[in-house]
Amino acid sequence: MADQAEQFFNDGKNLAEQNRSSEAIASYNKAIAIKPDYAEAWCNRGHALGELERYPEALVSYDKAIAIKPDYAEAWCNRGEVLYRLIRYPEALASYNKAIAIKPDYADAWLVRGIALYYRGHHKEAIDSYDKAIAIEPDYDVAWWRRGDALRHLGLYSEAIDSYDKAIAIEPNFPIAKSNREIAIRYQEIALKKQP
Repeated sequence: MADQAEQFFNDGKNLAEQNRSSEAIASYNKAIAIKPDYAEAWCNRGHALGELERYPEALVSYDKAIAIKPDYAEAWCNRGEVLYRLIRYPEALASYNKAIAIKPDYADAWLVRGIALYYRGHHKEAIDSYDKAIAIEPDYDVAWWRRGDALRHLGLYSEAIDSYDKAIAIEPNFPIAKSNREIAIRYQEIALKKQP
């Protein structure tokens, strides 16, 4: 039976990779029916539900995964993503923090924590989170781009441009980083003209 649960789980993963989320959920459901304590199947089910924007159901799946495996950093991080989408920001941050407490070198968790802080207007704290992600993965182009955005909002245009440059050096085909870099350059020019 455990082998059959594993097969349904693997089928679900393959379907999810093909963006066939509804079918993936059905496969995960079959795996869970055979093995109700299959934390990874619950977590992946949550991800597939999230892809379909079925966030309350996704949250239930992540909570099940965490109940089975409390130290499941990925489930905590994904739970934070769902809570963020449900506009439950303090709970989202708490979930990201839990993921990081379990797995301090979890660059993605540091990134999404930074994004959540950024959109709450906590730009300096967001930069700290992006810096942690970059310390773990120096070539994390998205973290460099997001860092640039936070610096730009703080009026630190030169540093923002440097961050955008790093993102673009890592991923030359990064239109939003290029666009935001141009905005930072314009803001820097305006700021310099205003100086006496």
